[in-house]
Amino acid sequence: MPPPRPPSQRNNTRLGFSPGTSSINVGSPYSPTSVRLVSCSKPLPSVQTGRSSSSQSPDRTSAPGYPTPTPSSNERKTRINAKRQEKSYNSREDNIAWLDHVWGGADWLPPDVRKALIEFSFPQLAVDVVKHMRSITELMQTQEMALDSLWAEGGPLREGVNADVARKQPKRRQGPAPPHLSAAVAKNVLESLQQQNASSPAATNYVPDPQEPEEEEVTTDSFADAEDHVSESDDNVVLLVETAGASEIQDLTSPAAKKRPPTPANEPVFTGALKRFRSLSWYTADRLLDCLTPGNQMGDDALQVLCEVVMAHHRQKHHPVRLFHPFWFQSQEGFQPRSFPRLDDGCIAGFPIHCPKPWEPLEHWAFGVMTAKGENMQLRIHDSAPTPERYERIKKRFEAWMDVSSYSGDVEFIKESCPRQNDTWSCGLHAVACFRHVLKGIPCSEKPALDIPAEQAHHLSLLRTIDTRLLPTDVSNTIETFRSVQREADLRRLSADEVRRLRDESSNRLQKAEMERVIGDQALDKSLEAFLAHVRQQKSENERKVQEEKARFDTLNRIYKVREDYEQKVKAEAEKNRIQEEVRKAEEILRVAKSKLDDASVKHDASVTKFKESFASAEAEDWEVNLEGVSKM
Repeated sequence: MPPPRPPSQRNNTRLGFSPGTSSINVGSPYSPTSVRLVSCSKPLPSVQTGRSSSSQSPDRTSAPGYPTPTPSSNERKTRINAKRQEKSYNSREDNIAWLDHVWGGADWLPPDVRKALIEFSFPQLAVDVVKHMRSITELMQTQEMALDSLWAEGGPLREGVNADVARKQPKRRQGPAPPHLSAAVAKNVLESLQQQNASSPAATNYVPDPQEPEEEEVTTDSFADAEDHVSESDDNVVLLVETAGASEIQDLTSPAAKKRPPTPANEPVFTGALKRFRSLSWYTADRLLDCLTPGNQMGDDALQVLCEVVMAHHRQKHHPVRLFHPFWFQSQEGFQPRSFPRLDDGCIAGFPIHCPKPWEPLEHWAFGVMTAKGENMQLRIHDSAPTPERYERIKKRFEAWMDVSSYSGDVEFIKESCPRQNDTWSCGLHAVACFRHVLKGIPCSEKPALDIPAEQAHHLSLLRTIDTRLLPTDVSNTIETFRSVQREADLRRLSADEVRRLRDESSNRLQKAEMERVIGDQALDKSLEAFLAHVRQQKSENERKVQEEKARFDTLNRIYKVREDYEQKVKAEAEKNRIQEEVRKAEEILRVAKSKLDDASVKHDASVTKFKESFASAEAEDWEVNLEGVSKM
């Protein structure tokens, strides 16, 4: 994130928006803008609500031949504030990324607690809240305890939030206070966990600090807890509006901003954060009226609002579109955009190109459209008053930026043919018209020329009819304020009789609407009661069916188990009988074999006896023969 531009380069800087990106894409959710509060030593200076052209602001350009004004004390504090803002922003983003990684997603802040930020108009958590959440998570990891127990019923964070809600509930005018995790609650929970033994359970009861200062009451419920997002008193806070990318400190000390008239006696009084939001949106609404009046050049705040409205009105369902802030890219020497955008194939990114003095005789707006085509990119430059020098300067700045960002792809530069402006102030309207043609898929051409009154009437109609739910929070607030200013201006043009007639008609419509609301609420209550009775009956019937089916299943399961055990016993008995039969057969075979062996042994003994007898007989016969021989001799 680059440092804020010095005061000498902020001649066109106004309250309202800081550089960043926004996108509308069906495949990915819209990235809402974020509101951050940064402490400083002086309260927010008043801003002028009257109409004034941007050309009336003093030229503070620093260049050869132009004297550089000495920064005032407020400007020096703004620079210091910018460095602190950058450091806090980077620290918070790193801690959020770490928490998302450890928790496996955004569950470290439950949806009901995250939703409360929207009611307070703080789309992002405070730096201290994120820091304390990381410390609590690390402590739970060292104790080897489940992270989910922090937000479970009875968990330390849930108990702390509930106690804080109960403490702030008496200040609510209507409805229950939303569960909100403030820096004080997170700090108390962290200290309570640190005091516990490492072997003790992670659950703890949150007790609010009795010395904690009471909040200042405001006029609306939405900001009853807004002071929890800042660390100092409400009067010492400067409002900085930024998108999800990074922040840029706005010029809060311009002389024109100090000429705001005092608040009329009959105007409602706004305090605290609501007053700051109202001042910001009221200023930008006045700038819109200025820039849509013939003869006034468009400023960056009005240009951003009109581009957001046009993009929301002509949003593409199949081709994602991104929009960058008007000061994201400038054509002067030495300026570099913050970072190279990552665009998906086919994604379109539009950004106004600011062409300031002294490189231009008059400040000028062009419009650039980047289209990703695989690894390469196509840049189309739309300029309602083109000059070769400006085109080459824009091309040179873009190429230098690519070299710094180490972009490896090829970029094709195309000079679009756009309607020409015939004056010195309508370049912003031409830039918005070119962006609208890109969104509608219509190629730009020099003819026909842009009808400036019709273009201004078209934008006024869009501002009156656009659905603000499609827009970022800051743009939506600005448009609502713009509509309020327009309605008040329209009513002031009427005569007293017309105002009286309209008031009577409005009173009749209000009474009718209230009566219809009462009747409708009663009908809805009856329908709701009937529906709830039907739901309860259906739930009871479903529970009865579940119990019956469960009993049937238990019976069948018991019968199945009995039969299974019986079959196993039968199989075991059959196996036992089979083994016994095999043993019997083996014993029978052994007995027969033994009998045969005995018979063979008897026969063998008889043969041996017979052999011995024959041998003895043979010997006797031989002896008698020998004796006869001897006697003959």
